Amino acid sequence: MNKINILNGEKQNCCWKRIIILACLLSGLYVLFIETGQWSRNREEESIGVFVIQGVTLFFIFFFLIKHFLFWRHNFISTNKKKRIDVAWETRVSEAKEYFIVLIVFSLLYLPAFLAVYPGVFGYDGPVQVDWFFSPEKLTAHHPLIHTFLLGLCFSLGNMLFQDYNIGLAVYSGLQGLVVCFIFAYTIIWMRKRNVCFYGRVLAILFLGLNPYIQLLNFSTTKDTLFSAFFLLVLLNFFDLLEQCNKSTIGRFVFSAILMCLFRNQGYYILFFCGLVTLLVFKKKKWNVSKTLFVSAIIGWFLMGPFIGILGIEKGDAREMFSLPMQQVAAVWKQNELGLTTLEKDDEKKIEKLITVDALEQYKTDFADPVKSGFQTNVLKKDLLGYIELYFKLGKEHTKSYIASFIYLVSGYWDIYYYGNNKFFDYGLMYTDTFPEVNICGIERNSLLQGYSQYLIDMVDDMERLPIIRSLFSQALPAWIMFFLLIASICEKKYNLGCVMMLLLGQWGIMLLSPVVVTRYALPLIVCVPILVMLAFRPDYSLSHEL
Repeated sequence: MNKINILNGEKQNCCWKRIIILACLLSGLYVLFIETGQWSRNREEESIGVFVIQGVTLFFIFFFLIKHFLFWRHNFISTNKKKRIDVAWETRVSEAKEYFIVLIVFSLLYLPAFLAVYPGVFGYDGPVQVDWFFSPEKLTAHHPLIHTFLLGLCFSLGNMLFQDYNIGLAVYSGLQGLVVCFIFAYTIIWMRKRNVCFYGRVLAILFLGLNPYIQLLNFSTTKDTLFSAFFLLVLLNFFDLLEQCNKSTIGRFVFSAILMCLFRNQGYYILFFCGLVTLLVFKKKKWNVSKTLFVSAIIGWFLMGPFIGILGIEKGDAREMFSLPMQQVAAVWKQNELGLTTLEKDDEKKIEKLITVDALEQYKTDFADPVKSGFQTNVLKKDLLGYIELYFKLGKEHTKSYIASFIYLVSGYWDIYYYGNNKFFDYGLMYTDTFPEVNICGIERNSLLQGYSQYLIDMVDDMERLPIIRSLFSQALPAWIMFFLLIASICEKKYNLGCVMMLLLGQWGIMLLSPVVVTRYALPLIVCVPILVMLAFRPDYSLSHEL
């Protein structure tokens, strides 16, 4: 009896220690997120007292939540007993039938948005890609080729059958919307297989189906929509792969991973990162999982790199990878021009050789494209080591400037209060055409549901003014939940969960290299929110026990 009490006491002390450590880590991280976001918006430094008050407040909030949810749920929320409605529903409705029902529901929820923006949102890079498709001499691999050709073929089909490219855009919008519906419906069934309750699945449907940002982007010509759908599919298949690595799960994962890679170059970087982490965490225990990730990454790299060379298509300009570094260098140059800092003459000349003076003069703290427009990639290639050395030299001498320019540029991806500008809206959410000069197909908006179109516009604007609502739809919310789950997985030694979070962490890390904060870049994480919430309440949803 005494021995049992001693063991229970040790277990209880261990539990308390884990709760305290987890609460400290989370409160410290979120204070950093809040304060850097606040500073980037107002450019004012908070007193140390504010940091302490926020940290202590968040500590007690997380302490309470963790104690009553993260640990207590193992005796309450994680019970295998199902509610009456779950038993009744699953008795009458099979998984196949539910999939069909959910597919119809998503289609009906998205139909008003499709009619509102008919024939589709010809925004972001879509007009440029269509122009390239019909002008082969302009074609490069700057944008994913599969997406460019998919757009072009849909436009060609509409013109061939109806002599109207607008019909072609409608075909593309409808096809993309259907792909998203199929994957979202699969997500709901995936949740059912892990005993997510009926009401939980309904909430997931409502979030994915009524989110105005998702509704609009589902019918936009941006490549991020399909990439996000396949990213979500990879997330689900990664769970399955970690739980049971067999021919079926390997095949599904590789297929979805290749589709993800085809719609954005960053796909294979994320896969390689996850494979490396999985190998380091599990060593040889899950070598087959790591091997599957590495093979998928290699196939994705080959299709997006060497294969393009074999086809004889010119690769895109490498400057797209350097948004953050060029923005940091431009910030130092700008401060030198304003007399706020001092640059050596040789360094100043070298910067102006790499980036034109006109582009440097247009430097904006929250948008890298003006600087990027004057970036000379050929100059960088001729003296790559010299410019790398210059970059680190300037970083050492102007560290605060580097950090500040980074926070100004991408703090919206972790600052849950980041609102007040409508870049996301202005850069293509509702535009009929973001590049009129290359609208060679004469695409015109012909809304079939004006009232709903106005509703979507109002929702995008109004949500920014509602504190709680805007946080629920924030592009930073997925990152907050992700870090909660990542830290919890480490503290509770749930390594399957931790490895899956690496997939999201990889995507979030790549977002921090973006030229601007826009919701389409965050869409891959936003569509994962229902799964993240499910895991935040019950990270023990699984088909098998952890290894």
